[in-house]
Amino acid sequence: MDPPDSSIVSAAYYHRGYAHHRNGEVDRAITDYNENIRLNPNSAAAYNNRGYAYWKKGEFERAIEDYDRAIQIKSDNVLFYNNRAISLLHLKEWEKAKSDLTIARNMGEDIITLFRNSFSSIEDFEERYSVEMPADIAALLTPS
Repeated sequence: MDPPDSSIVSAAYYHRGYAHHRNGEVDRAITDYNENIRLNPNSAAAYNNRGYAYWKKGEFERAIEDYDRAIQIKSDNVLFYNNRAISLLHLKEWEKAKSDLTIARNMGEDIITLFRNSFSSIEDFEERYSVEMPADIAALLTPS
């Protein structure tokens, strides 16, 4: 197109970023999400996905910044709260993580299933990341 339609170009970067991420090319995904965000600074999905890419790299603070921005743009998306909570757990920011998990649960999301999509159990999470989760948060993420 001449000139290119920025919304189409923005979407192309977003989808290519998603494809890179699915292929394990996290840095390439971040580069495309950056471009998507430059062209469409209100793309909550791009901030969320870039946050997830940073999470995969172990850059939890950067992930949280992106989840914060996604929530500012679209506060009714339960996944953004869940994703931020998981990053907060890594940083042992227990009260903030518990707050986000509670918000996600109160929005009607099955936070136990979401957690289990990434970790087989509380023990799996604790072992993988050398973190001992407080009992109240573990209870939120454990079937009763």
